[in-house]
Amino acid sequence: MLENIGFSELLFIVVVIVVFFGPKKIPEIARMIGKASTQVKRAMADVESELKRPFDNNDSKTR
Repeated sequence: MLENIGFSELLFIVVVIVVFFGPKKIPEIARMIGKASTQVKRAMADVESELKRPFDNNDSKTR
C-alpha cells in the first residue's frame, strides 16, 4: 500500500497533519499510532494462530 506513495505525497500528508493538529500534538499522535499498530499486529497474530489451531490438531491426530 505505501509503496505507491512518493516523496511529494508524503510531504503533503505531513504538512497537512502539522497544520491540522499543530506541532505540539505530533509526538502524541505518533505514540497513539504506534500503540494502535502494535495492537493490530498482536490481534492479527492471535487470529492467525486461532485459525491454524484446528489444522494443527488434525495433523497430530492423523499421524
